[in-house]
Amino acid sequence: MKTRKYLLLIVGMAISLIIASCKQSSEVNCSKIRYTGNIKSVADTTFMKNGNIFTFEDTPRSLFAKIERILKNDGTYYLMDKSMKQILLYDTLGHHINTIHNVGGGAGEYISIRDIAIDKYKKQLLILADPSSILFYNLDGIYETKLRLKKSYNCIGVDRDYIYLSQSTYVNNKPEKSSVTIIEKQSHRITEELPPLFETAPYCYAQGMPISSTKQLYFTRRFDNTIYRLKGIEVIPLYAINWQKKSFPEDMKKRTLECKELNKYCLENSYIYSITDVQETNKGLYFRTNLPGLYFLSKLDGGVQCYDMIINTMFNIPLPNYLPVGGNNGEVFFVYPAHLLPMLKQQIVNKEVPKEMKTLLNSMTEESNPLIFRYTLK
Repeated sequence: MKTRKYLLLIVGMAISLIIASCKQSSEVNCSKIRYTGNIKSVADTTFMKNGNIFTFEDTPRSLFAKIERILKNDGTYYLMDKSMKQILLYDTLGHHINTIHNVGGGAGEYISIRDIAIDKYKKQLLILADPSSILFYNLDGIYETKLRLKKSYNCIGVDRDYIYLSQSTYVNNKPEKSSVTIIEKQSHRITEELPPLFETAPYCYAQGMPISSTKQLYFTRRFDNTIYRLKGIEVIPLYAINWQKKSFPEDMKKRTLECKELNKYCLENSYIYSITDVQETNKGLYFRTNLPGLYFLSKLDGGVQCYDMIINTMFNIPLPNYLPVGGNNGEVFFVYPAHLLPMLKQQIVNKEVPKEMKTLLNSMTEESNPLIFRYTLK
């Protein structure tokens, strides 16, 4: 009898947690989503189309170390490279247009870059920068104005009327009061939303972006299995995922873990604690977690599936480094680092490859910008 009581208590607590994270809003009800398992490998053509390969031009002013955010607006790509403190503009063929690299203390200058966003309504590029501020540039990369911020933030999104900023739950050894700060564009009035969670791993940041820049703005945070929508001054819970055996243990959330300890523990036990880099299609949402693989949340059947490996059917090679392209087109990149080019060239030496592809590969060196496999999600 005691065992049964404990079982009922545990089930009741689990249901309560799901309901709490899936509370109703004025617009939608949060959907409960189940994890349905993983597929070891899948062909790229299964859920993507218009596949092609290219690279961004690598002149002395257009070399970059890593793509950490890529946005697309009216045929221009805006690429953020935080390590080199720059934003690069390219056309859809990969030709370099402009580079923003304004490190300093003057007008339009910054010490470092946190994130970028495109305001398609005001036709501006927003740079979230340090010292904590938003720098407003026009879409050609020319500085216009600045908005100083009182706190530090790590990610930015924007829609017609509001700017959204995500923040860590723990800053300067003190807990924050919210997870999202919302700034009304016209009045600069500030609203704080979504109380923070207990900080399980202070200053341990998962790769990827918690605010998406897709058809609508999505928000996620660590140790929270909910995908939220940002709209107006609301943070609306849309999907609460039950990861089942992959769920991060509730008792572990009350401990304080070092970054290496957390990632080792999750990798060894296949626990998921983060959702990032959401890209929307009509059929559902694609995203990454702290574990390997590309995840797909189906709007049709209410399930989440993981693709361990995606195979490029042209070269019969796995596609690494999924990266969503912000915008309305459902575009995604898979980024192949240039230092792996010798291995790639060896793999395709005896395969029928279009002449243009071979010319492109032969023109690249290990110092070149990475190779991009570009697709549109179906």
